[in-house]
Amino acid sequence: MSEGERDSGAPADERDEQRADEGREERSAPLSDLATGVRERESERESDGEFDDLFSEVDVGELDGEQAWRDLLAEAEGEPLAIGQQVESEEDRDVRVIENRTCHNCQYFGEPPELHCTHEGTEIRRVVDTDHYEVVDCPMVVDEEEFDLPDTE
Repeated sequence: MSEGERDSGAPADERDEQRADEGREERSAPLSDLATGVRERESERESDGEFDDLFSEVDVGELDGEQAWRDLLAEAEGEPLAIGQQVESEEDRDVRVIENRTCHNCQYFGEPPELHCTHEGTEIRRVVDTDHYEVVDCPMVVDEEEFDLPDTE
C-alpha cells in the first residue's frame, strides 16, 4: 500500500483528479475570476520588496483613553471640543494653543493645502509644534473651568 493510499483511502491518482475537479469548480464559481486576480496580486505584493519601502513605521505614543472619552462626550452633546491654553496677546482676542487633532476633527477645518478655519471670525494663526496649533477666537475651545462634562467613571 502506498503512502498516498493510506492518507485518504483513495489512490494518489484519484486524489489528484479530485483536486483538479475542485479547481475547475472553483474557477466556474461566481466571481472566480475576481478571486483569482486578487490572489495573483497578493502573491505579487508579497514578493515585491519595493512595496515595503513605501511605508515607514512611526511611534505615535500613548493614547489617552480619558481624553478620548471627554472628546466623544463633548462632541455628542454639541459642547466645545477642547480645552486650550490661553496665550498672552496684544490684541483683544481669545488666542489659545490647542492640540491639532481638535482642528482636524472639527467641521470648520479647511481643505488642504492651506491650513485654515472656515468658521467666520476664527483663524488658525500658526503651527506651534507638530502636535499643536495657535488659534484665535475659536468657539470650539474653552477654559478648563467652563468645560463641564459628566463623570466618565
